[in-house]
Amino acid sequence: MGVPSPSFSRVDLTVPVFTVNSETDVTGYFPARQPDSPIFREWEVAGSAHNPWFRSQYSNAQNGLPLDTNPCATHQNDMPFHHVLQAALAHLNAWVADVTAPPSLPKIDIQGTPRAIQRDQYGNALGGIRLPEMNVPVARYGPSGATSSTDSLVRLLCNLAGTVDYWSNTPEPPSAGPPADLWPDPPLKDLYRNHGAYVSAFTQATRAAVKAGYLLEPDAQASIDAAAHADVGK
Repeated sequence: MGVPSPSFSRVDLTVPVFTVNSETDVTGYFPARQPDSPIFREWEVAGSAHNPWFRSQYSNAQNGLPLDTNPCATHQNDMPFHHVLQAALAHLNAWVADVTAPPSLPKIDIQGTPRAIQRDQYGNALGGIRLPEMNVPVARYGPSGATSSTDSLVRLLCNLAGTVDYWSNTPEPPSAGPPADLWPDPPLKDLYRNHGAYVSAFTQATRAAVKAGYLLEPDAQASIDAAAHADVGK
């Protein structure tokens, strides 16, 4: 007997089921979406990739490769998906230990025919779990990447690695022809009047993420520290 497609999680179980999806995986998973229940939760992390920079660096360390090894044609997505995974594990532990269920959180906005992730004016996904890097953006985060390699494994890994396109403090030079980019980069100084304004907005978004339950305090502080040392608005 074949596996049905889509395949849903059973709702008659006595143990909790917790699914956490990156943006890379959401379009394929979409047909299997199901409502949260007393024993089921599904979280979707906007702006994240299946095999992001943090995961590939861990793999490089395991295999004795330099930490900056990147066979892909673009910068790998570095949305901290692992921060949400760590929060999810903490919730799962509480769910099993004392029946405290994780929060139900918004799903990534998928609409249209064919189904597609809806995006804001910067090209970032709408809806879903939004880490402070998404709510106070300094880059466009793509769920799939590319490589010039002909190796099938490298091609797969780079596709799953996603992309990140960091914006500059200054406007892009005007294009001589029609713009090839659907989402021209906004100058950061149009978004944040100075560095202090950026750090303040980022800190507020971080505190909101902790309160919402998808970011742990140690990871929140690490994110705030990184924002404080960034060049945004300088």
